Amino acid sequence: MSVSSSNSAFKRFCDKHNVGKGFDETQYVLRHSCATRKIEAGVPPEVLKDTLGHKSIDVTLDTYFDAFAEYKNKYNQQSELYNKQQNITYLNLTKEEILSTELSKIEHSLISLSFDDIDIKMLQDTINKIKSKYNLLKEKTS
Repeated sequence: MSVSSSNSAFKRFCDKHNVGKGFDETQYVLRHSCATRKIEAGVPPEVLKDTLGHKSIDVTLDTYFDAFAEYKNKYNQQSELYNKQQNITYLNLTKEEILSTELSKIEHSLISLSFDDIDIKMLQDTINKIKSKYNLLKEKTS
């Protein structure tokens, strides 16, 4: 069934059941509504990207920018409350300092966890990519 045929069938269903009068009903309205509800529920963009089948996180962020922006303060407040409940304080650290601290904690925990060498290498490579992206790699001295 083509997208056009599917949209026509959906439109007939909506007309028959008096759904969405005054709107241009397509199957994408359902997709967009579902995605927006997931954002409101706190689903991270990376998870939403996979759910929607987007190839790039940029597509998800660009498409649902307004919804993410609307709930940004809500998420920040939830994060601050969580930090207080867990007695986590960052004082006046920069985002880079916080990220570096958290990545260091992960690196140290890799040693004590029972990961395979391949998994540890993969995780360490990922950590290094994040550090590189945010210019957190320390210069090696010879």
